[in-house]
Amino acid sequence: GKKGIGRPQKGRRTFVNGAEVQNSRFEMNDFFSDMKSRGLKPSFKLIEARILKANLEVARILKVEPGTRHLYFRSILSANDEPLVYDIKSLVYSKQTPLLENLYNPSLHTMLSNNAELELSKSLNTLKVTMLTDEEALLLGVPSNTPAFLLERIIYDSQDQPIGFGRSLYRGDRYQITSRGGAWL
Repeated sequence: GKKGIGRPQKGRRTFVNGAEVQNSRFEMNDFFSDMKSRGLKPSFKLIEARILKANLEVARILKVEPGTRHLYFRSILSANDEPLVYDIKSLVYSKQTPLLENLYNPSLHTMLSNNAELELSKSLNTLKVTMLTDEEALLLGVPSNTPAFLLERIIYDSQDQPIGFGRSLYRGDRYQITSRGGAWL
């Protein structure tokens, strides 16, 4: 039979079933366009940019050997000088594929697509809820353990190889997520 949203337990009250939400659709618009459409002044502050050797996690995500060089950078996106997003990105590094010149644009997709050497095919986006660490909270100007939305994104080239990934922490007190989907109930 069809599962309902609640399940009765004999001798106890009715409990709400955990929602199974798959293939829900959400949109995260370009930060700069979104802020401008709201009448706010967006800004970008680069905190760090380095070429690092891939640790096990980075190597797994980018499907490269541990120790392979990658471009790593961290930044803060603000609106009207209020920090809203803490952004961390890692990109496959190649001397033939200049990416450092594109750091002025915080959008991972735009940064990669502006490079004529790269052909992008798709991205995999995952949205989660998390609590900010002490360092993340300090950078965003909020108390530690403040809830945040974590958007993880992997971008693939035309050979289905990951060429970059990012983790963006959106302040939970300044963002809401609206999803579009079919009738559930």
